[in-house]
Amino acid sequence: MKRFIVMALMMIPLSGFAQITERYRNEVQLTSGFNTQAAFEMEIAYSFFLTPYAGITLGLNAMDQYFNRMFCNGDDEERSLLQTLFCGTCDGYDLWLHREEYKRQYANALLARPAVCLRLPLLREAGEDALVFNMESGLFLSLIPNERLTVRNKGGRWLYYHLKGYLSIDLDQFRFSAGYSFSDFDIFDSRRSIFLDKTAPQGVIRDRKKTSTVFLALAYRF
Repeated sequence: MKRFIVMALMMIPLSGFAQITERYRNEVQLTSGFNTQAAFEMEIAYSFFLTPYAGITLGLNAMDQYFNRMFCNGDDEERSLLQTLFCGTCDGYDLWLHREEYKRQYANALLARPAVCLRLPLLREAGEDALVFNMESGLFLSLIPNERLTVRNKGGRWLYYHLKGYLSIDLDQFRFSAGYSFSDFDIFDSRRSIFLDKTAPQGVIRDRKKTSTVFLALAYRF
C-alpha cells in the first residue's frame, strides 16, 4: 500500500507535465515569404500532433511571380546588379515568334504539401516550451501540372520533395516562427513542354531552378 501511494505521488508532476505539453494537439499556420523563383509564396496549413513533438501536416501553398512583374522587366543593359541576381538574364539573340507573349505570362503555382513534423524544444519556461526548432519533411504536389498559354503543356511534373526548418516562439496559444525551406520544385515545369510549330520556347523559359524560401509564420494552437 505504501509503495502504491509513493508511485501515485511520483506520477502527479508527470501527469501535470503531460497536460501542459499535450493540451495543444491542433495547429493552423499561415506562412508568407519570398523565394528564388522571384515569387511571393503563401501557405495555409493544418497540423495534428500525435505526440507533443511529432505530428502530421497538410498545407495548401500558392506562388505568384508578382515580384518578377514589378522588378524584372526591361533589357539586360537596363538592369541593376540586384535585378540580375534575382531575375537572371535574358537571351538577347532569341527571335522566337511568341517570346513577347511568354514574357507577359509570368508563372504561378498551386501546390498541396503533406509532411511529417518534428519539434525539438530548445528553451522551457514555467514548465512550457518557449523556443522550439521545427523540422518538416514532405512533398509538393502540383495541382496544376500543365498550363495553357497558346498551347496546353503535356506531361508536366507534379511531384517534388520539400524540406522546411524554422524556429518558433510559443506564447500561450499563438506561435510566431521564422525559417527556411528548400524544394526541387520549378515554377516553370508546368509549361516547359509546350511546343509551337514544333519549336520549343528556348530563351523564354529559363533553365530549371530549385526553390529556396525564407518566410515568417503565425500559428494558432487549440
